[in-house]
Amino acid sequence: MEFLQKYKLLLIILLTLLFAGAGFYLDRTLSKQANALTQEINARQEKLKGYYANIETAPSPNRVSRLTREKITLEGNYESVSSRYALVPVLTLPEGEIFPALYYKETMYLVLDDLRRQSASKAIALSSLGIVETGLPPAEQVPVLLALLDTVKRLSEEVFRSKISSLDSVQIGTPSVSPFYIEIPLAITVSGSSSRLAYFFENLGSSQTIFVLENMAMVGGGENFKASLSLKRILWGKDLVEKIKLVAVSAPTSQGAGPGGPGMPPGAPGAP
Repeated sequence: MEFLQKYKLLLIILLTLLFAGAGFYLDRTLSKQANALTQEINARQEKLKGYYANIETAPSPNRVSRLTREKITLEGNYESVSSRYALVPVLTLPEGEIFPALYYKETMYLVLDDLRRQSASKAIALSSLGIVETGLPPAEQVPVLLALLDTVKRLSEEVFRSKISSLDSVQIGTPSVSPFYIEIPLAITVSGSSSRLAYFFENLGSSQTIFVLENMAMVGGGENFKASLSLKRILWGKDLVEKIKLVAVSAPTSQGAGPGGPGMPPGAPGAP
């Protein structure tokens, strides 16, 4: 009998400890959940106060509707711009090309020879196009170099169309890449009469090849003016961006003063 009483007492103690432990664990768990819920409520209250303080940022049917309309408008604008400039061909590396560097050199010589023939036939001097003709560039740089070569080609064509006296120098900086377009910085000098230079500037602004003039300085007089221009060429299109963005992002940046300084890849325009 005494053994049973001791056993019952021990069992009661164990059950008491078990319930006490379970209660303590439950209390801590509920406390943590309550604290987390309190913090979430406080955060939402602060966010709500922010919405009241600035109604324009608060989610509402009107705001959702307005943002949806803006999204549709922006998508329409993109499609309009994309369709306008999609017809302008850009020199790119063909898919599956086995020897990119050789392809670039062959294309470069073809383009330069054609520009020089046009220059001679139109009596317009192309003193320096900023393109190095010796050496082979790294294969991974070819997509970027083709875009730069295409830029020189398009710029020269605008010079021929405007009938100015000469394209004296071209320096090309490192391209910058955005999700939908590529910017290629240019520094050029041209010579000609005031009327022909004005025509050249007008052609740059209206060309399907997008050139954006940023800075200009002119010296001289009469029929002999020299103009120094800082501008950018915009290459539009997601497909083109995808082809060269990784190369452009990983390409070494120029360390020298001005476009085409040290740090450009071998064979690049303006590179030594």
